[in-house]
Amino acid sequence: MRVLFFVRERHPTFRVDVTVLFGKFLSRLGVASDLVTLREPGRQVDWGGGEVFGPPASGGRFRINLAALLNDFRGLLRIGPRYDMVLVRDKPLFTLWAWLVSRLRGVPFAYWMSFPLPESALEFARERGPSIGLFRWLIVYGRGLLSYWTLYKVVLPRADIAFVQSDEMLRTLQARGIRMRHAVPVPMGVDREAIERIMARDDTDIEPTAADWLARARTFETVVYLGTVEENRRLELALEAFATVLRVRPEALLLIIGNADEPGDIEKLKTLARELGIASRVIFTGWLDMATAWQLVRAARVGFSPCPRGVLYDVASPTKAVEYMALGLPVVANDLPDQAFVIGRSGGGLCTPLEPDAFAAAMIELLSDPEAARRRGQAGRQWALENRNYDRLATLVRNEMLAVVPAGETERA
Repeated sequence: MRVLFFVRERHPTFRVDVTVLFGKFLSRLGVASDLVTLREPGRQVDWGGGEVFGPPASGGRFRINLAALLNDFRGLLRIGPRYDMVLVRDKPLFTLWAWLVSRLRGVPFAYWMSFPLPESALEFARERGPSIGLFRWLIVYGRGLLSYWTLYKVVLPRADIAFVQSDEMLRTLQARGIRMRHAVPVPMGVDREAIERIMARDDTDIEPTAADWLARARTFETVVYLGTVEENRRLELALEAFATVLRVRPEALLLIIGNADEPGDIEKLKTLARELGIASRVIFTGWLDMATAWQLVRAARVGFSPCPRGVLYDVASPTKAVEYMALGLPVVANDLPDQAFVIGRSGGGLCTPLEPDAFAAAMIELLSDPEAARRRGQAGRQWALENRNYDRLATLVRNEMLAVVPAGETERA
């Protein structure tokens, strides 16, 4: 089976549901995926899933966006007998053209929705209002409305398959009256093979720049956060909670692994840490390669996964919670639907409201009882590796794809 796969992210991307699910595990199952996307300039990285169609991204934002659009439309010319399916990921405006050409060429069409982009544009326009300038506001608001109509009124009801990020996303779409022929939730998962390699690595086998962080993480009672550090992640709550933790557990350390697109977001957090008097016990590492990041996570006592509630994030499936669990850490996470489900089913942590006092109490509970925390970590690891591994998710996706490919009906696993 061969899929023509249109993605927003440039190649190579850190999105594991692209690189690991499609580039590794689906490829092993005989599903080749040719990417239509721009490339990161100066980086030569093989795409395990198939070919990559697109030039390097260069120039300013307008030039890059224009190049991406032109590349997408060139990609439409490739739709034909060579491909068993066309798949578009998170491109709500362009997807109308891809769907139309797929129908004309007789190729099954699927849409992958990992984030509600129409709602994101509309919410941004409502929150910022005239402060971003009338012209930009009109563009953002108009794009949101047109994306909403294109995706929810035209494409999703007519797509052969709609892959959605979570059970909650599916329930939300159905509650709005959006009828889909065939919708499949595919939550975020973990690469079990990569996790096991990290678990088997010696602590001395780590990047020299991270060796000091690893030593400190081993020495202290470390709480770790792995992920983006943008303002909308509400990490100020983590710092406020940690200030309370330090008063009860003076040997605690907060390790924040990640960065933000806007440097000001990191500086705000560092300023808050100084104001709270905890700066000496908070480490900001910036971006790290995944192997190094996972080694640091493995050295911690507790994994921390806050995620804002609301229309945009309630339908999410955060990766960090299942990664912590797969690495054997008990998790403190707020009551986002997918996180609440994972923790409730696995017993791999504590679920709280998105409030500093609640987070602090959960962290203190786990740090104060290492044996109970270890049991939770083991339970979470077993559940994550059995239920949210990408080889299992790849089989699900492959089977659902084959179900709508005429020549593949008899091959369905």
